[in-house]
Amino acid sequence: MSGWGGHDNTTIQSIKNIVGSFTDNVIVPFQSGVSTIYGFLQTSYYHVHGASFVYPKYADPIQLTSNAAAWNTTGTIVEIIPANSITKEFDLHWASISEISANLFGIIDIYAGASGSEVLIGSVDVNRTITFSREGVAPVQIPQQPANTRISARFSDRTSYARTCRIKFYGHVYGTSL
Repeated sequence: MSGWGGHDNTTIQSIKNIVGSFTDNVIVPFQSGVSTIYGFLQTSYYHVHGASFVYPKYADPIQLTSNAAAWNTTGTIVEIIPANSITKEFDLHWASISEISANLFGIIDIYAGASGSEVLIGSVDVNRTITFSREGVAPVQIPQQPANTRISARFSDRTSYARTCRIKFYGHVYGTSL
């Protein structure tokens, strides 16, 4: 009898490819059909238990300025996390938004990639009215990012003025240390 449990070596190798090993992680960027069962389990573990970070750390939040035209998305994309700052795969989960300059409804678009070739990966709602301000933390949902990825953002709003707000990001790496 060859193999394990009456199965041939091809079947055993196929099972190993599906189950994987203890050191597997989900591939970044995600590729359907490539990850193993262990890869999903380990990545899920670090998603909950990975070391966390705030960026920028020990510094003021980064100011974003909207274009002076309503919902104009041609404003400046501002670097928040420089390339090579986070040296492990990572996620962002919260944006700390502060100092919204006026009553407005707005959007902060979040980008990944080098300057001039950024790719939109998520958005955060921003609003301030006479009775309510969304200053504080807002949830962020983005794809898992490769190590050393540059993160930037652009602010747009419904007013016809250049408005401002400030932002920091909270996230975690896929590992137990930064």
